[in-house]
Amino acid sequence: MAPSTDDYKDSSVINGLKKKGFQNFEELAESTGESAQLLKNWSIFHPRRFALILAGAGAKVT
Repeated sequence: MAPSTDDYKDSSVINGLKKKGFQNFEELAESTGESAQLLKNWSIFHPRRFALILAGAGAKVT
């Protein structure tokens, strides 16, 4: 079972997801075509890249 956003430690990432209209990494993954695990890893190891992906996906949703 994949961890939910409740298990994710960085609340600023979760708040950023929700601010852009995504409830969790899985919804973001559906929008971007990337896997939820890859997006979680990028949010940890490549925060600037993740921020760009999130901004682009958020613009696509709204």
